[in-house]
Amino acid sequence: MTTKLKSTDGPPRRWTGPLTPLVILILLFAAGEGATRLAVWFVYGDANQAMGESLDYAPYLISLGDEAVLEFPAKDPETFRILVVGSSTAKQFSTEEIEEAFAPVIDRPLEVINLAQGGYILNQELVMLCLYGLQMEPDLLLTIDGVMDLVAMTKTGQAGIPYMDKRIRHAMTNPNSFAFRQMFTTSQLVNSLFKLKERRAEKAYLQDTELIDATVRMFGDNLLKFAQISSGSGIKYIGVLQPYLFLREELPAVEQDLSGSYRYRRDAMVHCMTEMSESVVVERFPPHTCFIDATAAFDNGPARAVQCFLDEAHLSEEGRRLLLEFIISKAVESGVLQNTHG
Repeated sequence: MTTKLKSTDGPPRRWTGPLTPLVILILLFAAGEGATRLAVWFVYGDANQAMGESLDYAPYLISLGDEAVLEFPAKDPETFRILVVGSSTAKQFSTEEIEEAFAPVIDRPLEVINLAQGGYILNQELVMLCLYGLQMEPDLLLTIDGVMDLVAMTKTGQAGIPYMDKRIRHAMTNPNSFAFRQMFTTSQLVNSLFKLKERRAEKAYLQDTELIDATVRMFGDNLLKFAQISSGSGIKYIGVLQPYLFLREELPAVEQDLSGSYRYRRDAMVHCMTEMSESVVVERFPPHTCFIDATAAFDNGPARAVQCFLDEAHLSEEGRRLLLEFIISKAVESGVLQNTHG
């Protein structure tokens, strides 16, 4: 007696059937991620460019990336102490660069403390000065600002609000969606999509005249506050509107090559930076304080052909040297500093 095997009706079942859409989505995402990283690498040279900010929280200041700068030595009465406050452009300067530049106009041993922090705007720097800077008893305060105040405006849609405040606000008001978003911060594809959305908003904010006016007005008011606080504390003050790539009269070839990434906001930023310079009422500055518009720092003589910018705001080593020379010459003209070497 033989036993017949039962036949099955229809095609054999395949375990891949239900998973096929998921596999396709994963493959498409992987392909998109790879293509995005390749494109970013081709344009910026680093596939992890702008993958997310590292946040070290400090009350009132929002973020404080280098707490070591707060460990400062006691003030030596024989030493002339220079305190630098600003954002990433100011943070680029080494203490040695600043000491070397100021030596010809200071007839005492020099000491430099740089409290600049990447991403800071003037509002944060005022808090930094009051919380930490004044107790350092500086003889001279130097601030270098302008670009980040405008960039923060285009990220938040508000005047005088730091860029990182937007992420902190999101985390506090909607922690679930914030946590979900953070899961994908290692994806360049997801970050690029967020950046494209952010850029659309940025362009709109750069056309908002009321927002621009509020930001420009706050810039001038804050520089005056720095001058008044410094004067009241017996500190000399130099407030600098930093150079900006597209405010150069002529761009050397290498800077023309790197300028492409920022051309979408060139005209608006040039307009805003010009308005910032005009917003500062120098007649209201107390004695021993001054404002310097350094946007033309690289337009004289041999500097015209020199690469001074690494991007639209950050400076090369030669750019930093030329900027310090320009600042000191203008501070001597104003009477805040004196050329002790004739």
